[in-house]
Amino acid sequence: MKARSDTVLRARSALFVAIFVLVWCLAGAEAYAQQLRFSLEHRDINPPDYATFRVGPLYSHFSLSQEAGVRYTEGTLNTLESIDGIQRGAFLTNGIDYPLITSVSLHNYLMISKYMDLDMAIWARYEYYPLETQEDLFLMNLTDPQISSSFVWEFIPADNVRVKVYDRPAYLMEYVDQRGTSDLYGGEPFRRFQNDAGVDADILLASDMNLALSLSRFDLLGASTNFTDQERTSYDERAAFEYQATPLLTVGVSADYAQSDYVVIRRSDFSSQTYSVFAGEELSPSSRVSASIGYAIGETQTTSNSAVWIEQDAIVGSLSYENEIWKDIVCATSIAKQLRSGFNTSMEDISSIKVGLRWNGSDWAANLSSGLDNVDVVNGGGGSYRDWRSDFGFSYPLASDCTVSFSSSYLLRDDRSAATLNTSNTPSELVHDYSTWINRISTAIAIMKDLNFGVYADYMIRDSSADVLRYDRFNVGAKLTYVYEY
Repeated sequence: MKARSDTVLRARSALFVAIFVLVWCLAGAEAYAQQLRFSLEHRDINPPDYATFRVGPLYSHFSLSQEAGVRYTEGTLNTLESIDGIQRGAFLTNGIDYPLITSVSLHNYLMISKYMDLDMAIWARYEYYPLETQEDLFLMNLTDPQISSSFVWEFIPADNVRVKVYDRPAYLMEYVDQRGTSDLYGGEPFRRFQNDAGVDADILLASDMNLALSLSRFDLLGASTNFTDQERTSYDERAAFEYQATPLLTVGVSADYAQSDYVVIRRSDFSSQTYSVFAGEELSPSSRVSASIGYAIGETQTTSNSAVWIEQDAIVGSLSYENEIWKDIVCATSIAKQLRSGFNTSMEDISSIKVGLRWNGSDWAANLSSGLDNVDVVNGGGGSYRDWRSDFGFSYPLASDCTVSFSSSYLLRDDRSAATLNTSNTPSELVHDYSTWINRISTAIAIMKDLNFGVYADYMIRDSSADVLRYDRFNVGAKLTYVYEY
């Protein structure tokens, strides 16, 4: 009890110091933070732009896509099929195949009342490989992997009070590695049902002052066999006071409390509390800056059934800046530091930095970004690592009905596990460094309104100090795509 009391005292002292020193400094984690949340999150109930047909209050859009083509594939097979005894990827043999891919999407929007609506999207994809170079797949949209719906009720009981109640259930599938990072070529399929429900309330104390209150619950259930340790119930409670000092500057203070209760016995629970000051300013119509700084305390058990709790405190915060440095060229920079529950660890202290450029011409687009994540496992035992990722991509019209696209991504995973850690029974991904380079180029030509022809080539190579993690894959092909929309 005394330890918990000392924790609260330290948190309060740090909060008071932060308020006196930084309350007029720039802080804030959201773009356009110079506006109060009372104004930011107001939502008009209107029919969506995607709707193509209507039945009473139901607005819908249906899309059917059928692809038929030829593909040649070549690369490493054994490590793609299995890494450390766990099945990965889907490639079985090298050579030519004739993929048939069917995709169906249905997006529905139901206007229930003036302040209440329902938005539900379903996306499914089936891939058939007749020559069995790859396993047949049934997916819930690999690029946006979910069957989701959104229930939102908005109430305005008084002119200065706004309440929003929401519930967002979803079924998702994605390929991730042992640390939860998206890995399309070498990851395991992570299927699960999740539900995010909560209440947001805003009380406008004055024209330039807002009290923002939030309470939410997140449930993750029905996870794939290898991811049952991700099943949990999480709660988050947040209170913030916002003051609009000028039309372009908003400052405030916030307190956030979070708890995660994991279902499996071997997984330790996690809780945290964060106290911050924040602000955001619009420096010009094309330039914005926001930042936050605060004090966080994280707690987790030494083992899942232990009465002994490990406590970690840290200074946390964020800083972001976005500016149009030239016509159609936007530069965005951000840094952040936080305490969190890890994907397969009890608690992590993560620092990150990212820099990016975006070019948007009248008929072309390009992007370049690079970022570094440094993750330290708080309760020891190894598992700390560093990720560096760089991405480049562009699309350019060769003609009015023909576009070429190119993308390249490079990821370097630097493992920093303790030298004394016993790694004999630890998965290779958690103890060995590896790099991944993925390149893809494609063209699309509109033959008819609903019919496109495209050619593509992609090459991926992964290098590592562990033989089991090394592989490469080259694909080249052509396809006809018919899209029917109703």
